Amino acid sequence: MKAWRIILALSTLAFLTHTAAAADKKLVQLVDDIKEKASTTFMMAYACKDALGVTYYDAVRAYGERAFQKTGASPKNTKFTFDVLENRFRDDKELLREKDVMKCVWTTTEANKLLHESETALIDYTLSAKP
Repeated sequence: MKAWRIILALSTLAFLTHTAAAADKKLVQLVDDIKEKASTTFMMAYACKDALGVTYYDAVRAYGERAFQKTGASPKNTKFTFDVLENRFRDDKELLREKDVMKCVWTTTEANKLLHESETALIDYTLSAKP
């Protein structure tokens, strides 16, 4: 009888551990997705800075930073990350500077939409994981 209880306890523990590991993997994937999309959106805004203006660029950066912070990054770490990205974009001679306003509006809007979808997925996941 004791062996049966031990097997049941070990099976339950293995199931719970596997479930927690899968949940952690999903959370990491959602966080990485937001970080990637925030960086991509910021890069597009940088490439379109001349076409759309500094105000639009600053707004996209602020939105990206806010999304980045939803992943648990501190404001200080987020600012540092975006400063590093901006320096990389500035130094990248292969990064095209887009001049077509309509193309810039479309690409940055689509990128922001994808970022928003990733944020929503993370929020939905974290809310569904709470008891």
